[in-house]
Amino acid sequence: MVHPRGVNRKTRARFSMPNSSIRMIQGFSRMPVLRVKNGPDKGKVLEVVNQPLTIGRDATESLQVLDQGASRRHAEIFKIGEMVFIRDLGSKNGTFVNDERIHEELLQLGDKVKIGTTLLAFEEGMKGEEEEQDRIVFSGVEALEATMEIDLHGGGGTFETGGEDSGWGNSLRTLYALAQAAATEQDEKALMEKVLSLTVEAVDADAGYIFVRDIDGRLVPRALLEKREEEGRKISRTIIKRVFKDGKSVLTSDAGSDTRFREHQSVVMKRLQSVICVPLTAFEKIRGVLYLHASRLDKGFTQQDLEFVTAIGVQTGAALANLQSAALQQKMMMGAVKSLIATYELRNPERRGHSGRVCIWSTAIANELGLPVHENRNLQLAALLHDVGKIVASERSSVQTGDSVFREQDHVLLGEEIIRNIEGMEGILPGIKHHHERADGSGYPDGLAGDEIPLIARIIGLADRFDHLSREMEGGIKAALVVVGKNEEGLFHPGVVEALLLSYRNGDLFAPPNLLLDQFETTVDDSQDGAT
Repeated sequence: MVHPRGVNRKTRARFSMPNSSIRMIQGFSRMPVLRVKNGPDKGKVLEVVNQPLTIGRDATESLQVLDQGASRRHAEIFKIGEMVFIRDLGSKNGTFVNDERIHEELLQLGDKVKIGTTLLAFEEGMKGEEEEQDRIVFSGVEALEATMEIDLHGGGGTFETGGEDSGWGNSLRTLYALAQAAATEQDEKALMEKVLSLTVEAVDADAGYIFVRDIDGRLVPRALLEKREEEGRKISRTIIKRVFKDGKSVLTSDAGSDTRFREHQSVVMKRLQSVICVPLTAFEKIRGVLYLHASRLDKGFTQQDLEFVTAIGVQTGAALANLQSAALQQKMMMGAVKSLIATYELRNPERRGHSGRVCIWSTAIANELGLPVHENRNLQLAALLHDVGKIVASERSSVQTGDSVFREQDHVLLGEEIIRNIEGMEGILPGIKHHHERADGSGYPDGLAGDEIPLIARIIGLADRFDHLSREMEGGIKAALVVVGKNEEGLFHPGVVEALLLSYRNGDLFAPPNLLLDQFETTVDDSQDGAT
């Protein structure tokens, strides 16, 4: 994928905890900032607000840069909607963005601004947010003897209902809640978060983690919960390997006083007094592990806790298998969609890549708006198939029926008719039928206006128009962003326009997370060739 200024940026492999991560961090906000990266002013930050801001050597500037290569009033930062621009103010030595001298430039997250010898980075400031993946640290322990085990296949361990103080009443309620979540949740990450939250609460653990095998066989975190932070907290890789190897649940109880664990830093120094690790198993295949620990000296896990969490592991493994099976079916469906789009684009080379790009733009907008996973999936399918009616329309465009000529705009109704007959695709029909409706009511086929237009259609409509503009205008993508950002004719919903601009600023417009259709080979660039 080629980005503005000819910079090649590969689609990034991402690992991050989900937006709705269990370990919720309240009160953080996002804002664009310029951060000084070197020199005597290193660490200074200029928050980009709606009012124009200036950078220069003079003490009266919004961001004073103590650099002899900087003019007293060197450059200006200003916003148009959610887009951030930098403009040189006639400085002696010039303003550079990514080593290219500019007069005025639209900034994207990650851009490097150079003023004199001072380097500034255009970033997104986050108040209170932490990178969860950096919190997970594995220990180097190489040996483990378990205090207790349950063999899921060998029948070890019984699940007996205890007396009044056993806590099994709460445990049964927890299992019921998990069954409900497994039956209704369509998103793997969200399900893992729910499982972990309920389990940690039920056994009063201090922290918990769920690791799942991805399609490449790698073990990746899917959820974490830590009731309180402990500096340098480590997870025993040895315990996890043991569970995967033997397929057995493991409990280490009061490990700090057990001579078998005293030599291991991850247990003693990090105070891992009690650990439970159970496999997430379905159809005799281990799909992940649930890992809990309690580090308080006065309390450890019990055999009853181990039996209960093992039951949760079995239930969760089955739910996980169902979700992964659904994902495989979805992949097959995507392959069929890909073939359909390829057929159309083969017959219409001038439109090659248009459907894939509209899908990418739409996904980026949806991510900013926080669409749930199942709605995001429907959106992506609808974006890919938004012009499916033109397969038929192209055959009939020059054919007269009576006194009427087939109208190009009828392709939305034809597309709806085609997709309506495919089971399971009902959710994408509004995106296909209404993506040419406009906020002022001037669109077709029904002349819907404002919030009457389904959200899925509002998103695809803007993405479709943006892609056309980016291919037709001399300035390419950046020029198209300016046009849609102004939205002077009021054709598009302001919230959807803002989401598009934010996705560009955040760097996600070209490679949005949650893109389900990465097998599509499409080109995103800033060229002026091949208007679609």
